[in-house]
Amino acid sequence: MKKFLILSILAGAIYFSVPSESFASSYKVKEGDSLYFLSQRYGISITELKNENNLLTNEIISGDYLVIPTNAKHSHTVKPGESLWSIATKYGMTIAQLQQKNYLSSFIVYPGQALAVSGKGVKISNHGFSEEERNLLARLVQSEAKGEPFKGKVAVAAVVLNRMAHKDFPFNIKEVIYETHDSGRIFAFEPVQNGEITRHADQESIRAVEEAMNGYDPTNGAVYFFNPTTSTSKWIESRVVRQRIGNHVFSF
Repeated sequence: MKKFLILSILAGAIYFSVPSESFASSYKVKEGDSLYFLSQRYGISITELKNENNLLTNEIISGDYLVIPTNAKHSHTVKPGESLWSIATKYGMTIAQLQQKNYLSSFIVYPGQALAVSGKGVKISNHGFSEEERNLLARLVQSEAKGEPFKGKVAVAAVVLNRMAHKDFPFNIKEVIYETHDSGRIFAFEPVQNGEITRHADQESIRAVEEAMNGYDPTNGAVYFFNPTTSTSKWIESRVVRQRIGNHVFSF
């Protein structure tokens, strides 16, 4: 309890160290940022940025907080209860696009945070993922979980989504699926190596992807899976087991 109280006080101190007017929309300056870069990113003029932050020069310092005007053309102020998914959907972007545009390595956003957005985007699903991403994941499910129960297909899709949220993996579907190791000699998923990934997905695989994107994760957060009867990797077999579904073991 004491530890929790101390952490809460520290968190409050950090939060309220941001200038009071920046609660509406604030941005923490990073190394290499400039007023010109931020003006282009958020669709406002340098003069507006300087006036809003009482800056006399164009110099900004890494670690400082800047107020981003709420009327900025390409800016969105995160509101309580919003998520990357809901914001991406609102602006016609994928979650990966929103993360990349804002240099985010996780799915966490905070009320008052200023995010750079774009109204152009690509055609997206109801879950903030593009049609291309959904189709690619469904093809992976089709090739990795052919003959598996529906729950097992959802589980394979969930592993890919779980990897996106894990610090040790890329944070978009395409990069997770096509990830390689050992200078491209080892593939994260066998269907990418043998070409099975190019086959069309059936309706059950497409439905399994939708279930996973809706938040159903029968693996309890697993980021790996393997078939113990065909696996030859001692490393993968040493991972902590989360679930056994059909012929696959799901692990962390």
